[in-house]
Amino acid sequence: MRCGAPACLRGLRLITPNAPVIDARGLRLTYPFANRPALDGVDLTVTAGERVLLLGPSGGGKSSLALAIMGAIPHSIPADVTGTLQVFGAPVREPARLAGRVAVVFQDPDAQLCCATVADEIAFALENQCLAPEVIEARIDASLDALALPRCWRARAVASLSGGEKQLVALAAALAQQADLLILDEVTAHLDEPASRQVYAALDRALADRPYLTALFVDHRLDALIDRIDRVVVLTAQGQVLTDGPPRHVFQREADRIQRSGAWLPTATRHALTLSPVPTPLPLTVAEVQAATATVPPVSNPAPSPEEDAAPRDRPTLVPGEVLALIGATGAGKTTLALQLTGWQSGTAAAVAFQSPDHQFLTQTVLEEAGSPERLAALGLSHAAQRHPLALSQGEKRRLSLARVLEADGPAVVVLDEPTFGLDSRWTAEVADWITKARRTDRTIILVSHDLDLVAALADRVAILADRRVIAEGPPAEVLTNGALLARAGLSVPPGLALRHGIAAVTPAPRLQPGEPALEPPGGLHPFAAAVVGLAWVIAATLVMDVERQAWLALLPLPCLILGLRVGARALWRGYAGFILFGLGFFGVNLVFYDTGRSFSPMLGAVPEGVDPGLYIGATLFLRTLAIGGGSFFAVAATTPARLARALIQQARMPPRAAFATLAALQAFPVLERDLATIRLAQAVRRGRRPRRFLIGPSTALLLLAAAIRRASRAALAMEVRGLTHPMQRSERLRVWWRKRDSLVVLIGLGILAAVLAKPGL
Repeated sequence: MRCGAPACLRGLRLITPNAPVIDARGLRLTYPFANRPALDGVDLTVTAGERVLLLGPSGGGKSSLALAIMGAIPHSIPADVTGTLQVFGAPVREPARLAGRVAVVFQDPDAQLCCATVADEIAFALENQCLAPEVIEARIDASLDALALPRCWRARAVASLSGGEKQLVALAAALAQQADLLILDEVTAHLDEPASRQVYAALDRALADRPYLTALFVDHRLDALIDRIDRVVVLTAQGQVLTDGPPRHVFQREADRIQRSGAWLPTATRHALTLSPVPTPLPLTVAEVQAATATVPPVSNPAPSPEEDAAPRDRPTLVPGEVLALIGATGAGKTTLALQLTGWQSGTAAAVAFQSPDHQFLTQTVLEEAGSPERLAALGLSHAAQRHPLALSQGEKRRLSLARVLEADGPAVVVLDEPTFGLDSRWTAEVADWITKARRTDRTIILVSHDLDLVAALADRVAILADRRVIAEGPPAEVLTNGALLARAGLSVPPGLALRHGIAAVTPAPRLQPGEPALEPPGGLHPFAAAVVGLAWVIAATLVMDVERQAWLALLPLPCLILGLRVGARALWRGYAGFILFGLGFFGVNLVFYDTGRSFSPMLGAVPEGVDPGLYIGATLFLRTLAIGGGSFFAVAATTPARLARALIQQARMPPRAAFATLAALQAFPVLERDLATIRLAQAVRRGRRPRRFLIGPSTALLLLAAAIRRASRAALAMEVRGLTHPMQRSERLRVWWRKRDSLVVLIGLGILAAVLAKPGL
């Protein structure tokens, strides 16, 4: 597509040192139906090259401020905004019009990636900026090199990447834009420790190459950021600026105020405040505390230590009145083991708080979910008593789900999966108190968490998992202080425990996990060729009236799919299963209920003499359903969603937003399947019965719909902030051509159909 000159001139800009990049004056932001503003009179100026951290308690407006800066509020997300907000000296415009200068990485990698391959993902924003294909190709390679990612990743399927790898790709895509402002909204919130180290190491390399790149971090994981920022802005729970300045100035002079506000302090600073006397000045890092307080040299592997060389054990035992913590990298099998330990599938009562609270609500109001007005008041949710639980903020949802499973009269075994994820320091302390009280009632608590300081504070025993096996088990003071053992699982000694025991933590070097080398499948046919053959097949199956020709139409797609497109047995079953079940329904209904005295069907015409009408009509409808399924499956399997989107833009002249919305919808089905499986599991555990395999109840359907809407809105925002807005202004890195084999397949497919249709029926 040809692009207008204004869009193509976006790259011509000059960055002046100390020039204001963000300038907010009296910024006030209120969401519809909210009882208070999310931001209230914020004054903030950020100059070129600054690395700024936005800090504050849950609900303090950090993400709202970031969304306003990137232009999402109020242009995409409705809100009442007063005051002034300028970015690069001009009032904030729509996100797509800032895409050439503002790049964003969100916390959920699945919500921001919309393309099929790594190369397509990195190129997406560059195509929206109308850059030439050769420039785009060079930037793809440069961004991969900057993050030390192998260039062979270009062809990797995004769906095959781990969470950490997806976040690296999202960061590569943001850096490829060569924007002047990089917004990082809790980019490691969904990642474990090894993946977080990979992201931060990659970010260090990228920032070192661009000294005038302004970076705005929205995060509460301070220990990893202290040495990477030069300024901290702390917001209060009311959305006002509490303090602003260099990290050392802010945390040393305002530590008490920050802690009272509910915002997090660095682990070293929190630890120092518990010492007597309190060190002066307050330390910000573990090394500073140890330098100020250590009287003996730190050791890296204190004794005693658990039996790390013993044969791995499959599962630990449960002890009443004890907190058992399961730790390990993402994918180590922690949640799976926790559910197995409860024995809920064999009828043992258990309460589980899953990582996503959205998946487990069963009631229609917050009051019903909480169980009593008293518990609601303790949660600070009395104002939302009659609202649906899904209408709460993420922090409020988590508190509600945790309070429900930790209630005093609950089951004897409780599983808490990342219970403090996304909570501020105040509510993290409150949740820790709930867990302590539940343990005193002789209940067994299984704690799954990446927060090793929380594990050290609450657990009686710790089990380390690696490759879905328990590699060590013992008291926290033994397991969590063994740096070499933790390194085997990709972990390191938690800062708080390192401070208390004087340990020099053994931190594994950041490294890429190879994962499955899955590549995007070859492009196959032109999407329109596949659609012509598939649609013609479906129309023919609808028109044919006799069982013999329906049998040919039902069977002929199979060799094409298996031999021509090399569709595996698993994929074939997944594609055909729905049609088979639907067709069997037709067959059964007609076989049982069709009037045997009737020899004519309005749908299929006359029934041959001597044949049972119900059997004949049922078999014909069953085969028709399979034939329709075969044609539909061929149209989908013969190409890829990415090629379809490009063909719709290039040949059908569809607006890019509509084409990529189609692509995102097609690629969302596997994600929604995972969501459905998680929702079914969460609700089955709560109800104390096995998950339903086929039926979807009203509550499950509502939660799945909410998940779909949430993912769709996030994907739309992610595409918009990367410049997808203009009706047709977009360059194309790759072209989708109609080739000779496309014509050949269409001719052969239509020829086979003609031969089948010409064959006389029974």
